[in-house]
Amino acid sequence: MLSSLLVVLGLGLFLLPIWRLHAPDARLAAFDQREWPKGRNLLLALLDLARASGGAWLLAKGMPELPLLSSENEWMPDLVISAIVALGLTVQTFAWTDEDHVQAPVVFVAGVAAVLVAPAVAALVGVLAIGASLALRAWSGVFLAASLGTILIGWLLNVQSPSRVIFLGVALGLPVVLSILAGRHMGWPRK
Repeated sequence: MLSSLLVVLGLGLFLLPIWRLHAPDARLAAFDQREWPKGRNLLLALLDLARASGGAWLLAKGMPELPLLSSENEWMPDLVISAIVALGLTVQTFAWTDEDHVQAPVVFVAGVAAVLVAPAVAALVGVLAIGASLALRAWSGVFLAASLGTILIGWLLNVQSPSRVIFLGVALGLPVVLSILAGRHMGWPRK
């Protein structure tokens, strides 16, 4: 019963579109803005980081204890957690859009990775994601590097279950695919 409650609370935190409360005329999607969020948007970014970390922690604690999943394969909880992360990324990606951009859910991905990815893998993937986004001058580099980096570095270091890094790595690349399918972008590539 408690594990079901934890999973429902984690799912509820992931589906809460906090960015709908952004300050008017704020444009956080353009990569070349060259300034940090401030005021209400900074508060929302910190709240989003705490929301993603809290939701991921609730899922990580509650999912393996669910009786429905405990008798299945050992990778089933990781698959369900990754599917819920993918659903949360979908909501986060489309919570704030305009005619050209989708809001890049970088803070949400950082909060999820801080809890669900082993610290050694998360540190290396973070450096890789920052470097890729600066090289491409687009937010999509963060998600592509986080996706491939989580899979490859997690598999090479072997510090957590391979099913977790594979399924979660696939889910972390979802915002790029969703933005392309919606006909929007996350910043222009380097010229």
